Amino acid sequence: MIAWLFVGAALAQDGAPAPVPPPAGPAAFVVGANGGGTVTLPDGAVLPLDRCTGVPAGALLCTDDTSYATLRLAPRPDQPGAEDIVLLPSTCVRVAVGSAAAAEVEVTRGGISVAPEPSRIGTLRVRTRDGLATGLAGGFRVQLEGDATRTEAVDGSVQLSNDVGAVDLDAGEGARVREGQAPEAPVDLLLTEALQSPDDGAALRRPDFRWQPVPYAGSYRIELAADPLFTDIVEATDVPAAEWLPELLFAPTAIDALYWRVSAYDRFGFLGVPSAPRRLDLPGGRPE
Repeated sequence: MIAWLFVGAALAQDGAPAPVPPPAGPAAFVVGANGGGTVTLPDGAVLPLDRCTGVPAGALLCTDDTSYATLRLAPRPDQPGAEDIVLLPSTCVRVAVGSAAAAEVEVTRGGISVAPEPSRIGTLRVRTRDGLATGLAGGFRVQLEGDATRTEAVDGSVQLSNDVGAVDLDAGEGARVREGQAPEAPVDLLLTEALQSPDDGAALRRPDFRWQPVPYAGSYRIELAADPLFTDIVEATDVPAAEWLPELLFAPTAIDALYWRVSAYDRFGFLGVPSAPRRLDLPGGRPE
């Protein structure tokens, strides 16, 4: 017969003090949001996706089809060495753990970009239906496709694994993994080196962007952000040729500059290593 004693602190079955769960609190913070989206809390409550929102473990963040958000995986928004992940449009991410030693998220729809963080002292695990991507210092992307998950190591190494096998990606390599199959062998990513116009530090008077064509590129992605690390994405557009000439370009009014960079898609659908960014001063902005 088992006797249970309830006096003061709870006791485990063998009489030792039972572990006390840590107090509930944020596991991550939304530090950037451009456009709409939702945060679904573990109890089912739904909040708008806004900057400075604390996110508990188990919450699901979703962007809409034209918005971007940046999630800092740390219990405090000013945590040193915290990992920032950018949610692309039509993306849903569930927060599992946010800590200095280890952070984990699950991507259930869409794709994310993990900002490089050289001072990171722990690992980041990104789960999908197909497997697990584990990185130490950020700098990689994870994208759900129709029947696979595509991962691209841009600035740092990443390990892809599932129940069938594992493969290591060095910076500049990508691979896919499918449910029930071992990760594919890595492929080299294309590198975009030469942006042409506008010049670095130029005033953005006309939104005409051109760059040197990349050999073997099938198409390109041009990104604009409010910061040089591209954690605050304003626009990301895929184009077929080495130029982008939008008739209109909308930018946040609370910034003085934009940064732009370009990545090339190869014939296998992998998005390559981006070019070094260039700064564009907005009309009326203050130069650095």
